[in-house]
Amino acid sequence: ADETVDVPGRSVDVVDAVGAGDAFSAAFIASRLWDWPLKNSAEFANAVGGLVAACSGAMPSVRDELAALRDQYTP
Repeated sequence: ADETVDVPGRSVDVVDAVGAGDAFSAAFIASRLWDWPLKNSAEFANAVGGLVAACSGAMPSVRDELAALRDQYTP
């Protein structure tokens, strides 16, 4: 409840920003439910939001990329 982290934004070649905020929120909430540390959750959420923004459409097919990001940020 008292922890804060500062995670810088990521540079992304934006194709379509629709859905990126929702993807960020979903990734952040899921990772907190998985009991990840706050910093890992924030970094993972940034990466997922950026991934979606770099694709066309609000719900792009990014299953493999999402799995790789989850593996990368899992503590």
